[in-house]
Amino acid sequence: MMFASMLGVMLSGLLLMLIMFIMFASIISFSSGDEVSVPDKALLHIKLDMSVVERAPKNPFEDFGGFGNERVMGLNQILGCLEKAASDDHIKGVLIDMGMLDAGPATVEEIRNALLQFRKSGKPVIAYGDMVPQRSYYLASAADKVYLNPLGSLEFTGLSAQMAFVRGLAEKLKVEMQIIRPEGNTYKSAVEPFYLDKMSEANRDQTGKYLRSGWDMMLSNLAESRKLSPEKLNALADSLTGFKAANAYEAGLVDGLMYRDQLIDSLKKVLDPKEKTAPNIITLARYSKAIRQNDPGKGSKGKSDGQIAVIYANGNIVMGEEEESVISATHISKTIRKARENKKIKAIVLRINSGGGDGLASEIIWREVELARKEKPVVVSMGDYAASGGYYIACAATRIVAQPNTLTGSIGVFGVMPNMQQMFREHLGITFDEVKTHQHSTFGSPLKPLDPYEYTMLKQYVEDFYNHFLQRVSEGRNMTVAQVDSIGQGRIWAGTDALQIGLVDTLGGLDVAVKIAAAEAKLKNYKTVDLPHQTDPFMRLMKQLSGEASVQQAIRESLGVNYAFYEMLTSLGELKGIQARLPFVMTMN
Repeated sequence: MMFASMLGVMLSGLLLMLIMFIMFASIISFSSGDEVSVPDKALLHIKLDMSVVERAPKNPFEDFGGFGNERVMGLNQILGCLEKAASDDHIKGVLIDMGMLDAGPATVEEIRNALLQFRKSGKPVIAYGDMVPQRSYYLASAADKVYLNPLGSLEFTGLSAQMAFVRGLAEKLKVEMQIIRPEGNTYKSAVEPFYLDKMSEANRDQTGKYLRSGWDMMLSNLAESRKLSPEKLNALADSLTGFKAANAYEAGLVDGLMYRDQLIDSLKKVLDPKEKTAPNIITLARYSKAIRQNDPGKGSKGKSDGQIAVIYANGNIVMGEEEESVISATHISKTIRKARENKKIKAIVLRINSGGGDGLASEIIWREVELARKEKPVVVSMGDYAASGGYYIACAATRIVAQPNTLTGSIGVFGVMPNMQQMFREHLGITFDEVKTHQHSTFGSPLKPLDPYEYTMLKQYVEDFYNHFLQRVSEGRNMTVAQVDSIGQGRIWAGTDALQIGLVDTLGGLDVAVKIAAAEAKLKNYKTVDLPHQTDPFMRLMKQLSGEASVQQAIRESLGVNYAFYEMLTSLGELKGIQARLPFVMTMN
């Protein structure tokens, strides 16, 4: 009976998997056959209520509203759509709905620049919103006209950065965080939350400088778009002028106040003064699919001199195997190595969006970048972050490109080892005893404190790793170790400042990096290929059905723009070995 039951369960499982496979194949076939046509006299509709990732995940169910419907768009998708729409006769303009956009400052800047480029086609860009966050307003300020609901509001308050400190929690739990960092790493403040209850003066200074640099860039761009002086804009931010729609309009932050039905009427006149019907609308997702169906891809037509591999490195840097949400040392290293060995690939663009992570994993990836640079051009394109471990893997590149508000630098390392002995004893009544063969057999255990010898040895290891980091940057950026140390010590830099001190070579986005790579490789006609290859949609479905991915998806959708803080806290709980990571998560309010 037991054998029969087991056999029944196995056969049922196999049958269920077969049925799911058939359903999946049928849906893929049906989905791929669903042609998307772009209507005449259409507006490309961009709703800023999405999370923007580096590149769009594969999603065969995008037209069915089922699995994977996460309101997530790839930056590559958005930029590709705007570039195509500029020359598409069916598209007559862009309509932006200003909403709760989840995107980093450099990502916002890249999309904003793409909108400005689109406007050069002569087609209008119109923005509208009800309750408008500051980052959405800044992005939409690239539009020809910006409109607001008469009873709506506009967040225009300047920039801020907040940092959570867990020293009090650790003390209540009786957990001792044993911190090891090199002498002189004054600005490497990632460990401050464990032993302070507020920012150190060094951390406050570097954070303030980064925010001022980012705000100055925003002011300059807003002043040009809105025809307002920086002084006037600062005064408007200080007085919370955008809180009331009427005040925002009177101050010149928006071009008009209207309800959505009035917006539709006005759009008729924008497209054609004689037009009496409402314009056709095509969403970004639908237009992206139309592009994929009708265009083989950028640079893929005609004769090609070779390929440029765009390798995406996004997330925390970790040891281990493939995982799309992190930068796996094993997986990314293998991808770079294959691109180096592929004779068809003439240049590599490494797109980095990372605040760092495991020091050894960073070294492993650095090694592959160094080897690749000796055989073909390697150009780094920095996203929102390319700092600490993110800069470690970038410094060996032929050229480095960053956005003005990219957060980079943070050249420094640290180590953290928790001691939970007292917590177990006082809160749970659990004690531990031990038997060991050598004096330091329990080294690294979280159940006892480090002794003086172990602490000294670990500190020396951290010091050596920091010096190793300095040497890597020194070789890659053609500086002396002393010069790197003077701008290192864990200090963060905005892209504009990093350019002045020699940490980056050029300001710009991914498109600029690709053009530089083509020039370095002497390519006039080329194809681009995105790497690593993304997870097969069937495997993604299996993860979602098993609950592995759905939990993370639910958390992301629930937390929205605050998901970055959850991600930071969970990653801190996984610290192992030497760490090269940022001290905080930066959001642009």
